[in-house]
Amino acid sequence: MERIAHTYEETWHTCHTDQDKALPEGVPQLMMGFTADGQADQAMIQQRNRRLGVDAAKAKAQRADITIPAPDLRADG
Repeated sequence: MERIAHTYEETWHTCHTDQDKALPEGVPQLMMGFTADGQADQAMIQQRNRRLGVDAAKAKAQRADITIPAPDLRADG
């Protein structure tokens, strides 16, 4: 996580492997990760945690020492 903490959590997805296993398929989509508390619906997070057996609070605690750098002011917001 330390290696990607400085990224803006954006990736281009050019295929939908949940819909069709033939690659590449689908319209390219810009996807973003949630980067701060409160951005994602709490019910969605709890459902994901139960479905996947994820302990998000534990993972967050384990990453608490990772320093998040300030945004690059030259970045295209």
